[in-house]
Amino acid sequence: MGPRIWSITYAPDPAAHAASAASSHERTVRRKNPRNRYSKCATSMITPIIAEIAPLAPFTPPPSLAAHMKATASNVYHNDPQYSPDKAFDENDGTRWATDSGTTSAWVEVDLGKPVEVGRAGIAQAYPELRRVREFAIEYWHDDRWQPCYRGENIGARADVTFKPITARRVRLNILEAT
Repeated sequence: MGPRIWSITYAPDPAAHAASAASSHERTVRRKNPRNRYSKCATSMITPIIAEIAPLAPFTPPPSLAAHMKATASNVYHNDPQYSPDKAFDENDGTRWATDSGTTSAWVEVDLGKPVEVGRAGIAQAYPELRRVREFAIEYWHDDRWQPCYRGENIGARADVTFKPITARRVRLNILEAT
C-alpha cells in the first residue's frame, strides 16, 4: 500500500457533515460574535484518503553527447594509451584519463562532431579522497577562443553540473588548479 494522503475538506452543509463524520476526525471553528461570545461558525473535516501511488522509476540520465567521440588532452600519464583522453568519454567506470605526477593544470577536450546544445556535464574523479582538483572550468570553443560556461571547485567523487545551455562542437574540462 502507498503512503497515506490527508485531505482537509470544508463541510458547511450539516447533512454532508453528518454523512461523513463517522469516518472522519472533525474540528469546530469558533469565532467571537459582536457581543463577545463565541459561536459556532463552521465545521471543518479532516478526512483520511488512502491512495495507491505508483513508485517512480529510477532517474536515468540522458545519454552522453560525448560518448566515444574524438578526444584530446594537454597531458597524458607517461603517454600511456591506457590513460588516453578518449578514456574520459568511453562510458566505462573502469578506465580514466590521467596526467603525469606533479601536473597542476591540464585539460581534456571532446569534439562532438557537430554543433550541439549542451547545458550539463558529469565529472567523475578517481581517488576523490586525495582532493587533487581544486578549481576547474567547463569551457566551449566560440569565436576562435575558449569561453567558460561553468566554474567550480573541489569536484569530489562525482559532480553533476548544470549551466545556461550553449551550442558548441568542442567542449573541454579545464583543470585550472590541482595538487
